[in-house]
Amino acid sequence: MTTTTNDVFVEALAKFKLRLKPEERNFFAGTTIENLHTTIQAIQNRHRTTRKIKNLNRLRKFVEIFDAYSKTLDLFVNVNDLIAFVWGPVKLLLLLTHKVADAFDALLQVYQQIGHDLPIFAQYKALFQDESAMREVLLAMLEVVFDFHQRALRFFETSTWRQAFNAQSFRADFGDVLHDLRAHSELVQRQAGLVHFRQAKSARDEMQRDLLEVRRIQRLQRQTYMIQWLAAPNMRRIQEHGQMTRAYRPESGQWLMRNGHFAQWSDLTSNAKPGLWIHGMPGAGKTVLASVIIDHCKQLASSRTLYFYCRHGESHGDRFAGMARSMIEQLAGYDDSVFELLCTAAASSGASSPFSTHKGSQNVLQTCIDAGQPTHIVIDGLDECSVTDQTRIISFLKFQTTRLHSVSSDMRYVLLSQSDANIGLLLSTFPTIKITEMDNGQDIEAFCAAHASDLERKFQITTKEMNDIARGVATIAGGMFLYAKLVMDHLSHQTSQAGLLEESKLEHLPHGLYEVYERILKRILGTGESGHRHDALKLLGWLVCAQRPLRWHEIQAAASFDSARGEYDSHRRLMVDHKALCGSLVERLPDDSIELVHSTTKTHISTHVLCVRNEHLKMTRLCLDQFCIAAYDAGVHVDLRYTAALEGAFVLAEYALVHWPDHLAAAFGDVAMAVRPNKTGPEIADRDITEVVETLDTFLDLHCLATTTKLNIHKSIPRFVSRIPGLDNAKKLIQTLASRRLLMAIGGNCSIDVENLGLYQVLRTVRLHIEQAVEQQKDMERLTSL
Repeated sequence: MTTTTNDVFVEALAKFKLRLKPEERNFFAGTTIENLHTTIQAIQNRHRTTRKIKNLNRLRKFVEIFDAYSKTLDLFVNVNDLIAFVWGPVKLLLLLTHKVADAFDALLQVYQQIGHDLPIFAQYKALFQDESAMREVLLAMLEVVFDFHQRALRFFETSTWRQAFNAQSFRADFGDVLHDLRAHSELVQRQAGLVHFRQAKSARDEMQRDLLEVRRIQRLQRQTYMIQWLAAPNMRRIQEHGQMTRAYRPESGQWLMRNGHFAQWSDLTSNAKPGLWIHGMPGAGKTVLASVIIDHCKQLASSRTLYFYCRHGESHGDRFAGMARSMIEQLAGYDDSVFELLCTAAASSGASSPFSTHKGSQNVLQTCIDAGQPTHIVIDGLDECSVTDQTRIISFLKFQTTRLHSVSSDMRYVLLSQSDANIGLLLSTFPTIKITEMDNGQDIEAFCAAHASDLERKFQITTKEMNDIARGVATIAGGMFLYAKLVMDHLSHQTSQAGLLEESKLEHLPHGLYEVYERILKRILGTGESGHRHDALKLLGWLVCAQRPLRWHEIQAAASFDSARGEYDSHRRLMVDHKALCGSLVERLPDDSIELVHSTTKTHISTHVLCVRNEHLKMTRLCLDQFCIAAYDAGVHVDLRYTAALEGAFVLAEYALVHWPDHLAAAFGDVAMAVRPNKTGPEIADRDITEVVETLDTFLDLHCLATTTKLNIHKSIPRFVSRIPGLDNAKKLIQTLASRRLLMAIGGNCSIDVENLGLYQVLRTVRLHIEQAVEQQKDMERLTSL
């Protein structure tokens, strides 16, 4: 045995060991064939007592052939050490799977196939008179088996593999292993020479590279499907916005890091209670503080960080389900086993979604949390949720921390909100941090100083004047970050140095959010009718009513639509941005969505500026009107539809198709009918209601189809439809709303049978043509400008 021949086997074993965990290396070391036989016998005995006997003879050929190989390997290497790392993984995989019938059976099938494909050296003595040929074949076989064992161990080591296991997928995942063995065996059977084995090894290496690329593409496709199935709210955009907001002062929020309660909470080795409640007045900067906490926790290598922002501008229906979907998507990024579990769940969910029920959402989130490391959870804006969702979220977190503590795992969670009676009761035993002016005062002063410096450059004021402005605003803010943000932005919109200095005098600065909002609204709306006022009110109305954040290109599409002529007119596009229209009342997030700056902004506008029901009537008509244009006709030629797409006819389609029933419900539902228009908002004219109902009838006539599925119509639907005056197509609307209710419940899976609107297929066709255009780099300038 030469050093050269020995080295290749030692190197192969060393590479395999590097891919193992320390505890696996310790478990495998010294494992003998006798140990393996003992394990097999023990499993057989256990199966016999439980009457779940499996045919373990399927393993016999693999064991017999590798036992024979071990005697041949003794020519080249210390066989006891090497063969232990064959028997050891077999033993561990049997122990991991023997209690799960499908997995155990699938594993035995793979071993049976490997045993069938392994060549028996004794039959080919002439071929292996040359030791180098024998070494090449043995090494190739060994590397393939090492690869199979490493991949199988990584799959079965996760805590979620039982839920994610699919026998067909498991066998398919190891098809390349079986292919390699079969190819080598065929070479042996043909008594190929050494050069052929080397060519085969080169081909295998090339195939492995190709396979890695195929797997990468397949994973990307599965990930896309899984993300679409989850339909998780995008929390990353809010987190990034928080990071941008505090860019002026990197040390913003560091007062919290020095707080004893927080320091203990974030340290998983401490005996701190798992929950922490941070509360403060509206506008105290809790959302930005949440982004600080999230970034801090992400730097802790010992745990995963999950987060959720409960936002006033986002309607997720069941808020707990929205939180669950978001956190599950985040967990999939931490752990491959969660990713596999979700891909399996998405593929097998059929006509039901686990997120259609509270219990289903709870179970999936719990299963995913169980996989992997300890966890820090950050939830901001709990007061934005309903009492039911508050209770569900807190109860879930309490239960999980108790359950995980009992299995030596750990989970910590922090909740940020306004001081709320229900939340206070639910969190009465929690350590509490109340945000005061003493805590965030320095951050507010730094914020005001940074923005006053911008005012100094823009208006050419003196340093003293700059400092006076910063100090005055920070003083009146009294710990309210939102106040400082609104006022400093309002001051930046003054048109002259004199105007700025007058508006920023201490005695002229607004006191409280009400005065701030009134001051800003007076500036942006003016006192009479104007194009600017009209467009500003229109944008505010859309943002107050939006069921999800609207992106700027969607807002431009809404502005461009001429409902009277039934067409999109590019000349109607807004030539000024959101800030020029609505000032500091709105903000743009990193994903290009436009939102009201705070929940109090929405409340003020809804109470003092707009009639919300009237705005929902307008949104209902906007959504439905666009579906009445020619581009949405089922029989329209594909070229005409594509041309319409380039003109922006489908930009708002996804939002409109999903949410027109929400706006209709807000306009005619129980709450809407009970609320009187506010004094300052416009009255709702009978003509406005009549026009919406006529548009609804036209929409249903054009697009309502018969479904092949019998729909279970909830009693609330006919009751709601009866509230809509003068509707001719009441039955069609009932069917449409029942169909939509079912579609929402099943999450879009197997949806074609229950779709009763031809629009779904129209939009699928449009999306396909646009994707093809992008692939062909066709009309890119027009597509990217939409």
